[in-house]
Amino acid sequence: MSLKLFSRFLVLAVVLSFGRAAYAGGDDVESMLQKLQSRVDALERKVNAQGSHIKSQESVIVAQQGKISEYEAKLSQFEENLHRVPGEPIQLMEGLELGVGGTMIVQGANNINYDDDGRTEKKSRTDGTYSADVTLAKEFKEIGGRAFLHLEAGQGAGLDDNLTFYSGVNRDAGDSKAKVEVTEFWYEQGLFKDKAALTFGKLDPTAYFDQSEVANDETTQFLGSIFRNSSALEFPDNTAGIRIAYMLVEWLELGYGVFDANSDWEKIGDNLFNIG
Repeated sequence: MSLKLFSRFLVLAVVLSFGRAAYAGGDDVESMLQKLQSRVDALERKVNAQGSHIKSQESVIVAQQGKISEYEAKLSQFEENLHRVPGEPIQLMEGLELGVGGTMIVQGANNINYDDDGRTEKKSRTDGTYSADVTLAKEFKEIGGRAFLHLEAGQGAGLDDNLTFYSGVNRDAGDSKAKVEVTEFWYEQGLFKDKAALTFGKLDPTAYFDQSEVANDETTQFLGSIFRNSSALEFPDNTAGIRIAYMLVEWLELGYGVFDANSDWEKIGDNLFNIG
Protein backbone atom coordinates (compact mmCIF):
# COMPACT_ATOMS: atom_id res chain seq x y z
CA MET A 1 0.00 0.00 0.00
CA SER A 2 2.73 2.41 0.94
CA LEU A 3 4.70 1.42 -2.17
CA LYS A 4 1.77 2.23 -4.43
CA LEU A 5 1.27 5.59 -2.75
CA PHE A 6 4.93 6.43 -3.14
CA SER A 7 4.82 5.52 -6.83
CA ARG A 8 1.80 7.73 -7.43
CA PHE A 9 3.47 10.62 -5.61
CA LEU A 10 6.62 10.19 -7.70
CA VAL A 11 4.65 10.21 -10.96
CA LEU A 12 2.76 13.31 -9.84
CA ALA A 13 6.02 15.06 -8.99
CA VAL A 14 7.51 14.21 -12.37
CA VAL A 15 4.39 15.46 -14.17
CA LEU A 16 4.42 18.70 -12.21
CA SER A 17 8.12 19.16 -12.91
CA PHE A 18 7.66 18.72 -16.67
CA GLY A 19 4.62 20.99 -16.64
CA ARG A 20 6.60 23.77 -15.01
CA ALA A 21 9.45 23.34 -17.51
CA ALA A 22 7.04 23.44 -20.43
CA TYR A 23 5.31 26.50 -19.03
CA ALA A 24 8.63 28.25 -18.46
CA GLY A 25 9.72 27.42 -22.02
CA GLY A 26 6.47 28.91 -23.40
CA ASP A 27 7.16 32.21 -21.63
CA ASP A 28 10.63 32.39 -23.20
CA VAL A 29 9.29 31.77 -26.73
CA GLU A 30 6.55 34.36 -26.34
CA SER A 31 9.07 36.89 -25.04
CA MET A 32 11.37 36.21 -27.99
CA LEU A 33 8.47 36.60 -30.42
CA GLN A 34 7.54 39.93 -28.87
CA LYS A 35 11.13 41.15 -29.15
CA LEU A 36 11.31 40.02 -32.78
CA GLN A 37 8.01 41.75 -33.51
CA SER A 38 9.33 44.94 -31.92
CA ARG A 39 12.44 44.77 -34.08
CA VAL A 40 10.37 44.13 -37.21
CA ASP A 41 8.15 47.12 -36.38
CA ALA A 42 11.21 49.31 -35.84
CA LEU A 43 12.70 48.17 -39.17
CA GLU A 44 9.40 48.85 -40.95
CA ARG A 45 9.32 52.35 -39.50
CA LYS A 46 12.88 52.94 -40.71
CA VAL A 47 12.05 51.59 -44.18
CA ASN A 48 8.96 53.81 -44.39
CA ALA A 49 10.99 56.82 -43.28
CA GLN A 50 13.66 56.04 -45.86
CA GLY A 51 10.97 55.61 -48.53
CA SER A 52 9.52 59.04 -47.73
CA HIS A 53 13.01 60.54 -47.83
CA ILE A 54 13.70 58.88 -51.20
CA LYS A 55 10.43 60.25 -52.61
CA SER A 56 11.29 63.75 -51.45
CA GLN A 57 14.75 63.40 -53.00
CA GLU A 58 13.19 62.20 -56.25
CA SER A 59 10.97 65.29 -56.31
CA VAL A 60 14.03 67.49 -55.77
CA ILE A 61 15.90 65.65 -58.55
CA VAL A 62 12.97 66.09 -60.97
CA ALA A 63 12.82 69.81 -60.15
CA GLN A 64 16.58 70.14 -60.64
CA GLN A 65 16.39 68.29 -63.96
CA GLY A 66 13.67 70.69 -65.10
CA LYS A 67 15.86 73.67 -64.21
CA ILE A 68 18.84 72.08 -65.96
CA SER A 69 16.76 71.52 -69.11
CA GLU A 70 15.59 75.14 -68.98
CA TYR A 71 19.16 76.40 -68.56
CA GLU A 72 20.36 74.16 -71.40
CA ALA A 73 17.62 75.50 -73.68
CA LYS A 74 18.57 79.09 -72.82
CA LEU A 75 22.26 78.30 -73.34
CA SER A 76 21.52 76.66 -76.68
CA GLN A 77 19.49 79.71 -77.75
CA PHE A 78 22.29 82.01 -76.59
CA GLU A 79 24.89 80.02 -78.54
CA GLU A 80 22.63 80.00 -81.59
CA ASN A 81 22.25 83.78 -81.40
CA LEU A 82 25.97 84.19 -80.74
CA HIS A 83 27.02 82.19 -83.79
CA ARG A 84 24.14 83.10 -86.08
CA VAL A 85 24.80 84.54 -89.52
CA PRO A 86 24.80 88.38 -89.42
CA GLY A 87 21.51 89.77 -90.64
CA GLU A 88 19.44 86.76 -89.64
CA PRO A 89 16.57 87.49 -87.22
CA ILE A 90 16.75 86.46 -83.58
CA GLN A 91 14.07 84.05 -82.39
CA LEU A 92 12.54 85.60 -79.26
CA MET A 93 10.20 82.69 -78.61
CA GLU A 94 8.61 79.92 -80.59
CA GLY A 95 7.39 81.35 -83.88
CA LEU A 96 8.39 84.96 -83.06
CA GLU A 97 11.48 86.51 -84.66
CA LEU A 98 13.10 89.93 -84.27
CA GLY A 99 15.58 91.46 -86.70
CA VAL A 100 17.53 94.69 -86.21
CA GLY A 101 19.91 96.33 -88.66
CA GLY A 102 21.58 99.65 -89.34
CA THR A 103 23.59 101.13 -92.19
CA MET A 104 25.70 104.31 -92.34
CA ILE A 105 27.14 105.57 -95.63
CA VAL A 106 29.51 108.44 -96.44
CA GLN A 107 30.13 109.31 -100.11
CA GLY A 108 32.14 112.03 -101.77
CA ALA A 109 32.49 113.27 -105.35
CA ASN A 110 34.61 115.83 -107.18
CA ASN A 111 33.09 118.35 -109.59
CA ILE A 112 29.44 117.65 -108.85
CA ASN A 113 27.20 118.75 -111.72
CA TYR A 114 24.05 119.76 -109.86
CA ASP A 115 23.36 121.77 -106.71
CA ASP A 116 20.30 122.15 -104.51
CA ASP A 117 19.28 125.47 -106.05
CA GLY A 118 19.30 124.10 -109.61
CA ARG A 119 22.61 125.58 -110.73
CA THR A 120 25.38 123.55 -112.28
CA GLU A 121 28.40 123.51 -110.00
CA LYS A 122 31.98 122.36 -110.31
CA LYS A 123 32.98 121.65 -106.76
CA SER A 124 33.58 118.75 -104.39
CA ARG A 125 30.95 117.50 -102.00
CA THR A 126 30.66 114.82 -99.30
CA ASP A 127 27.30 113.61 -97.97
CA GLY A 128 26.30 110.98 -95.44
CA THR A 129 23.18 108.91 -94.83
CA TYR A 130 21.99 106.39 -92.30
CA SER A 131 19.12 103.94 -92.06
CA ALA A 132 17.84 101.73 -89.25
CA ASP A 133 15.58 98.71 -89.75
CA VAL A 134 13.52 96.66 -87.32
CA THR A 135 11.61 93.57 -88.47
CA LEU A 136 9.15 91.48 -86.51
CA ALA A 137 7.79 88.19 -87.86
CA LYS A 138 5.31 85.79 -86.31
CA GLU A 139 4.51 82.29 -87.57
CA PHE A 140 1.16 80.62 -86.92
CA LYS A 141 2.09 76.98 -87.47
CA GLU A 142 -1.30 75.62 -86.50
CA ILE A 143 -2.94 77.39 -89.47
CA GLY A 144 0.08 77.77 -91.77
CA GLY A 145 0.16 81.58 -91.61
CA ARG A 146 2.85 84.23 -91.19
CA ALA A 147 2.68 87.94 -90.30
CA PHE A 148 5.49 90.41 -90.99
CA LEU A 149 6.21 94.01 -89.98
CA HIS A 150 9.15 96.10 -91.20
CA LEU A 151 9.84 99.49 -89.59
CA GLU A 152 12.46 101.82 -91.02
CA ALA A 153 13.88 105.24 -90.27
CA GLY A 154 16.64 107.19 -91.98
CA GLN A 155 18.11 110.58 -92.67
CA GLY A 156 20.11 112.15 -95.47
CA ALA A 157 19.58 112.12 -99.24
CA GLY A 158 23.22 111.36 -100.06
CA LEU A 159 24.76 112.46 -103.35
CA ASP A 160 21.79 111.44 -105.47
CA ASP A 161 20.34 114.97 -105.44
CA ASN A 162 23.67 116.45 -106.52
CA LEU A 163 24.49 114.19 -109.46
CA THR A 164 22.67 113.87 -112.77
CA PHE A 165 23.20 110.20 -113.54
CA TYR A 166 21.01 107.59 -115.19
CA SER A 167 20.91 105.77 -111.87
CA GLY A 168 21.40 106.83 -108.29
CA VAL A 169 24.55 105.95 -106.38
CA ASN A 170 22.93 105.33 -102.98
CA ARG A 171 19.90 103.02 -103.05
CA ASP A 172 19.79 102.99 -99.23
CA ALA A 173 19.22 106.75 -99.01
CA GLY A 174 15.62 107.29 -97.98
CA ASP A 175 15.34 110.52 -96.05
CA SER A 176 12.44 110.09 -93.62
CA LYS A 177 13.70 112.99 -91.46
CA ALA A 178 14.54 110.39 -88.80
CA LYS A 179 10.85 109.47 -88.46
CA VAL A 180 9.83 105.82 -88.20
CA GLU A 181 7.91 104.58 -91.23
CA VAL A 182 6.14 101.31 -91.96
CA THR A 183 8.00 99.83 -94.94
CA GLU A 184 6.19 96.49 -95.06
CA PHE A 185 3.18 95.12 -93.23
CA TRP A 186 1.58 91.95 -94.56
CA TYR A 187 0.04 88.57 -93.81
CA GLU A 188 0.71 85.38 -95.76
CA GLN A 189 -1.42 82.26 -95.69
CA GLY A 190 -0.18 78.89 -96.89
CA LEU A 191 -2.64 76.86 -98.97
CA PHE A 192 -2.87 73.31 -100.31
CA LYS A 193 -0.29 71.90 -97.88
CA ASP A 194 2.01 74.90 -98.46
CA LYS A 195 2.15 74.37 -102.21
CA ALA A 196 0.48 77.76 -102.64
CA ALA A 197 0.64 81.06 -100.75
CA LEU A 198 -1.60 84.12 -100.60
CA THR A 199 0.00 87.37 -99.39
CA PHE A 200 -1.74 90.71 -98.86
CA GLY A 201 -1.02 94.03 -97.14
CA LYS A 202 1.66 96.65 -97.72
CA LEU A 203 4.05 94.78 -99.98
CA ASP A 204 7.34 95.34 -101.77
CA PRO A 205 6.65 94.16 -105.36
CA THR A 206 10.35 93.66 -106.07
CA ALA A 207 10.62 91.17 -103.21
CA TYR A 208 8.48 88.73 -105.22
CA PHE A 209 9.03 89.58 -108.89
CA ASP A 210 12.59 90.93 -109.17
CA GLN A 211 14.77 88.77 -106.97
CA SER A 212 18.50 88.20 -107.29
CA GLU A 213 20.87 86.14 -105.19
CA VAL A 214 23.76 88.59 -105.66
CA ALA A 215 22.14 92.01 -106.01
CA ASN A 216 18.94 92.34 -104.04
CA ASP A 217 20.08 94.06 -100.85
CA GLU A 218 21.58 97.54 -100.93
CA THR A 219 22.91 97.23 -97.37
CA THR A 220 25.01 94.09 -97.92
CA GLN A 221 25.45 93.84 -101.72
CA PHE A 222 25.45 96.49 -104.47
CA LEU A 223 24.68 100.03 -103.34
CA GLY A 224 23.82 101.52 -106.75
CA SER A 225 20.13 101.66 -107.66
CA ILE A 226 20.75 100.22 -111.13
CA PHE A 227 21.97 96.97 -109.58
CA ARG A 228 19.27 96.71 -106.92
CA ASN A 229 16.34 96.18 -109.29
CA SER A 230 15.68 95.99 -113.00
CA SER A 231 15.54 99.35 -114.79
CA ALA A 232 13.33 97.87 -117.50
CA LEU A 233 10.26 97.89 -115.22
CA GLU A 234 8.99 100.85 -113.25
CA PHE A 235 7.94 99.12 -110.05
CA PRO A 236 5.72 101.09 -107.67
CA ASP A 237 7.04 101.83 -104.20
CA ASN A 238 5.95 99.61 -101.34
CA THR A 239 2.20 99.77 -101.52
CA ALA A 240 -1.12 98.02 -101.05
CA GLY A 241 -1.20 94.78 -102.95
CA ILE A 242 -2.03 91.11 -103.13
CA ARG A 243 0.13 88.30 -104.44
CA ILE A 244 -0.50 84.62 -105.03
CA ALA A 245 2.10 81.97 -105.77
CA TYR A 246 1.98 78.27 -106.58
CA MET A 247 5.00 75.98 -106.48
CA LEU A 248 4.76 73.37 -109.22
CA VAL A 249 8.05 71.72 -108.25
CA GLU A 250 10.81 72.62 -105.82
CA TRP A 251 12.65 74.76 -108.38
CA LEU A 252 9.67 76.28 -110.24
CA GLU A 253 7.16 78.76 -108.79
CA LEU A 254 4.36 80.59 -110.58
CA GLY A 255 3.31 83.96 -109.17
CA TYR A 256 0.92 86.80 -109.90
CA GLY A 257 0.55 90.15 -108.15
CA VAL A 258 -1.72 93.19 -108.24
CA PHE A 259 -0.55 96.45 -106.64
CA ASP A 260 -1.63 100.07 -106.29
CA ALA A 261 0.46 101.77 -108.98
CA ASN A 262 0.25 105.20 -107.31
CA SER A 263 1.49 103.92 -103.94
CA ASP A 264 -0.80 106.36 -102.14
CA TRP A 265 -3.55 104.01 -100.86
CA GLU A 266 -6.13 106.27 -102.55
CA LYS A 267 -8.61 104.78 -105.05
CA ILE A 268 -6.59 101.59 -105.16
CA GLY A 269 -8.61 100.00 -107.97
CA ASP A 270 -8.29 102.93 -110.40
CA ASN A 271 -4.65 102.47 -111.34
CA LEU A 272 -3.26 98.98 -110.88
CA PHE A 273 0.16 97.48 -111.50
CA ASN A 274 -0.15 93.84 -112.59
CA ILE A 275 2.77 91.47 -112.87
CA GLY A 276 3.16 87.72 -113.11
